[in-house]
Amino acid sequence: MIKQQFFYNDEEILRLYHNGFLDYPNDQRMEKIDEIKDGQVILKECWIENLEDEVISYDYLASGFLSSSDEKNPYGTYCCDYKEFITDQKSLVVDGRLENPDIFRQISDFIKKWSGFDLNKAPFSSHNVLIFTPTETSVELNLCKENDRHISLKLIENQNGILTCIAKFRQSEIIVDSKVMIISANTFVETEKAWDSVDIELFVEDRLVYAYYNLSFIRSIYLDMTIATKRVKIPLEYAKKTITLEQGVSEPMEIGDRKNSNALSTYQYQEKLLKRSLTIGKRFEFLTKNQYNHGLDIFESIAGTRGYQEMWIFDPYFTTSGSVGGRARLNDIITVLGKNLNLKKKVVFESNEEDIHTNFTDFRKATYKTLKFLEKRDVNLNFEFIGVKEHFHDRFIFLKSESSLKAFQLGTSFNSFGDNYSTIIELDSFDGITVFETLINEVVRPENIILQEELS
Repeated sequence: MIKQQFFYNDEEILRLYHNGFLDYPNDQRMEKIDEIKDGQVILKECWIENLEDEVISYDYLASGFLSSSDEKNPYGTYCCDYKEFITDQKSLVVDGRLENPDIFRQISDFIKKWSGFDLNKAPFSSHNVLIFTPTETSVELNLCKENDRHISLKLIENQNGILTCIAKFRQSEIIVDSKVMIISANTFVETEKAWDSVDIELFVEDRLVYAYYNLSFIRSIYLDMTIATKRVKIPLEYAKKTITLEQGVSEPMEIGDRKNSNALSTYQYQEKLLKRSLTIGKRFEFLTKNQYNHGLDIFESIAGTRGYQEMWIFDPYFTTSGSVGGRARLNDIITVLGKNLNLKKKVVFESNEEDIHTNFTDFRKATYKTLKFLEKRDVNLNFEFIGVKEHFHDRFIFLKSESSLKAFQLGTSFNSFGDNYSTIIELDSFDGITVFETLINEVVRPENIILQEELS
């Protein structure tokens, strides 16, 4: 078998064993080196007889069959059996996140170039050991020219004996037809049902040797090409760069026969979109004019989320009461955001050293009525206000626990939502972590803090 070891600065990042490939020279050894950011990525490749003398440390073991389209399959045309020896210790991935995405991508590109394995699509395989055994059956699949509901299946290679094909034709997610047949070198898999994808499996007795799931074909392509008729370069004054202004004409082009989608296809597509909007799990809200109360309901829902210890709010104008509603609005906002009394709230706002103490005193006076009301009932909203001199623009809410973070980006400040059109968008988890850590490290640096006071 072929042994491939990939290193970054002398640390083994990935080890792959490719079983078979008997034509590989037994005495061949290969080493490849690429210079990347902050170091070198190295491949060491050689032939070994077996795994007896190999040292493999791992915490878990995964094994199974990889279809030709599986993201972990390095071969493309072949399917393969595989084992993966998994380790928890990963220097490139820390707390479920990439330590340095740019370096990781460069390492992944190098690995893919020399092995076919795409670490970008399987990042948790870094620092693991994988063994691949190709099944030595490869197939070419095409639509039949005479009838595009039929599939042409051509055997390119088969070292496994008599093959049985199981084909499942799908319309959207519904299986509309299935076929079981013994196949020869050239076989047509036929159905009269309308379909948009198909699962193909080939067996030798009860052993799966080839699979391609959710296979679909492009029956037609519609292109709207623009041909440039005029280009004008113009320098930008401040950016010190040049952009090109373009004018063009549209030239539509159609390749293949485009069939009008039937009502069922349209229905199923719309169902997919609706299901995705309901199950994607990320919040999106669009506030229009005169939706102040609706906005309060949204913020109350976010602030009342359980399972977090802290809520960080970044709003440069949080303490300002110059918009519609004035002081009454500020009292509404701190009451709604204070809903979960167990949650430690940290509000980061922007000011300057000359005005900050006067402005924050005004904010305390504006919220005095609410705070006094709650004080009599022995209630502490648990707010800490952090004034910074570093300018920032976008507004965010972060819910933070020891193991997770939920992030929302706001289209306007708390003192003006519901007055005009604005959004509340939940960010992707990793994007939210990146934004939060950047704001903490760059905006809330100790040298930028000019006020830090509790509001109680």
